[in-house]
Amino acid sequence: MSGVGVVVRASANARRMRSSLLIALVVGLAAAGLAASIIVRGEAAGRVDAAFARADAADLVLYVDPQTVDDLRGVLGTDPLVERVGEPVASSQGELADHDRTPIEIRSAPASGSFNAPVVTEGRPPVDGSETLFDAALAEEAGIDVGDSITIVTGGMARALDVVGLGYDFSDCFYPTCDPAHAWVSGATFAAVSAGEPAMMVPVDVKGPHAVATVVTEVRDRLGDAFLGSNDWPDTRDDMLVETDFFGAFLGAFGLFVLVSSAVVIASAIAARTMARRRTIALYKAVGFTGSQLTRSILLEHLVVAVCASVVGWVMATLLSPVLRVGPVRLLEAGTLHWDTSALIVTTVVTVVLVTASTLVPAWRAGRVDVATALAGSARAPRRGLFRSRRRAPTELPIPASLAITALVARPVRSAFNVIAIVVAVVAAIVSVSILRSIDRVVLDPALSGDPADVELDATDRFAPSDVERILAHDPAVGAWFSFIDDTATIAGSDVHIRAVGGDPATNGFVVGAGRPPSGAGEAAAGYGLLRERGWHLGDRVTVAVDGSAFDVELVGWYRETEDSGEILQVRMEDYRVVAGDARPAYGVIAAHATTIDSLRDTLVDEFGAAASIRPNEPDGSGLTPFRVALGVMTLLIAAVAVAHVMASIVTTQRESRRRLGVQRAIGFEASQLMSEGLVHGLVLAAIALLVGIPLGWHAQRAIGDLLTSEIGIGPGMTFGPSARGMAVIAATTLVLGALATAAATWPSVRRPTDSLLAED
Repeated sequence: MSGVGVVVRASANARRMRSSLLIALVVGLAAAGLAASIIVRGEAAGRVDAAFARADAADLVLYVDPQTVDDLRGVLGTDPLVERVGEPVASSQGELADHDRTPIEIRSAPASGSFNAPVVTEGRPPVDGSETLFDAALAEEAGIDVGDSITIVTGGMARALDVVGLGYDFSDCFYPTCDPAHAWVSGATFAAVSAGEPAMMVPVDVKGPHAVATVVTEVRDRLGDAFLGSNDWPDTRDDMLVETDFFGAFLGAFGLFVLVSSAVVIASAIAARTMARRRTIALYKAVGFTGSQLTRSILLEHLVVAVCASVVGWVMATLLSPVLRVGPVRLLEAGTLHWDTSALIVTTVVTVVLVTASTLVPAWRAGRVDVATALAGSARAPRRGLFRSRRRAPTELPIPASLAITALVARPVRSAFNVIAIVVAVVAAIVSVSILRSIDRVVLDPALSGDPADVELDATDRFAPSDVERILAHDPAVGAWFSFIDDTATIAGSDVHIRAVGGDPATNGFVVGAGRPPSGAGEAAAGYGLLRERGWHLGDRVTVAVDGSAFDVELVGWYRETEDSGEILQVRMEDYRVVAGDARPAYGVIAAHATTIDSLRDTLVDEFGAAASIRPNEPDGSGLTPFRVALGVMTLLIAAVAVAHVMASIVTTQRESRRRLGVQRAIGFEASQLMSEGLVHGLVLAAIALLVGIPLGWHAQRAIGDLLTSEIGIGPGMTFGPSARGMAVIAATTLVLGALATAAATWPSVRRPTDSLLAED
């Protein structure tokens, strides 16, 4: 191994170090992209589970009428699957007096530190009659801080409360993924602000996730209509991770791009760098070094680079990870860094394997080089082709273009690797723009996420459903309306979120992906997530059981829905009324043409009074910032890998060709001509990459877009590729970066004196 050490130490000169830094840059950028994908995808579930455990939260919360709390205790006390039962918490519905009339669930605050008590993220719990612990997720979105005052409306009456703390609990996933948001008040305040009879929320711990459905079924059967509903931790956990799962799928797709790009880059750069040292390697062999020693030394040198670059890339990804966090992870542990050693291990192993595979073959070939041939520096066909190109230049092409094209042809493998690296960057840019356009479209058109109403209306009890529907049908500000009720049903032995929808199916605004909307009793449409999860097909018949009664429906279509990841079954109100005839629906109201959402809201307030719950559904793109940042960072990362690769390749080419440059300078070529050669070289590489990358990127964005939209329940077929203007920007940027990268790599050689170029070995 002493001979190996000699070769490795001898390579640590300034020129070799600069070359190693370029290789390290490529490997480090690839490692950063791979580590970012692993860190963001891997940390969310662990952090959510850890926060749940720290909070001593309940596996299950049950909502019942206050009069049946003792009966519930009796049922739970005899159930062997129940481990403990917490104190009941009174709960009532209200609204925040903001522009959107945001629904709020007001709760009587339990004692601090008790079972299923809310987690205080800032400030303190409420004490007196004018204080509240407010939902931290809604506070972040609405810009509410500790010390502010909010107004809560219940039963048509407004009550101002001072925000003394921010917090959350795990009785449901966080706002806005799940609503309503929560506000905790003291017992005396709850009695003053609640309207109507409250519900009682009872926390329960059970023996494992499998026991949840059994316990809920037992309570439902024993309490009947007094059982108002439930939320369980497994379902809440899935809802909390919806955004992160989507984001993780997105980062995984981009991590694949980075991995492919880095594989191409590393294979090309190391092969070129190793083969460029053939003469030096031959000198070592001439003085007694064996081929195996030389192979091991070259491999060891590049493995050291790979390990160091992997560590640096992992540190970069870790420092960047807080910016890439979305959903509940940002609220649970905002601002903290997660030094995920598993990501470091995986990233290092992948890059080491990649570098080994990329280095071993060229290192082995270099170790077997013929000493006499390498030291003699035999004539090469590319060089003869160069002078043939020069003789043709005056009659066929300008000299810079002729030189550039000859350089491309002279090293076809290296040129191909350059083109592939740029192609990956072009494809990544097209996919990024496509994903952004798709997300913007979904956010700006809520119907695509299963929320087509412009305004949601909950009328007071003095309006019968028939009165509400008559008013909506004759109001000129109303373009269309539909009624809806969300409930839980049992299908094939497991609980399923169902949504009963009434009104005209042709105008309700739900977006059908395949088939048609249900138009009458006996028909249903499944959210895409439910259709995929259950393996259903259009035309299948399923039995829906609600409160001991059942009805059969035929699946006539699937529709786009993001709530519960699309795992919702939409049935007709006619079927639901048979099993739950006394349930009051809410209404989705769609504005007439030329009527604004604000105008529609004002009209509905005039019709149904200020006591009615009237909530505008206005798109909010503020939550897209992490996605935009991540898309931009990952795309720039891949572009940087491509640019670094092209520069490393051109630097290697220039180092190999400095004697040629010296000869060209000596016989009269100007520096501007040689710089122009570099520009043309980069433009040609970029142009070839665009010819390949644009059609490939167009197909890739559709495939990746369908994968991502399917993950969140919207289903396939919703991807919007870049516009003509966007494609023009991508093409122009690619051409400019290609030209600048090759020009920047050419400039150091062009500016050197002619005699120093001629003296190069």
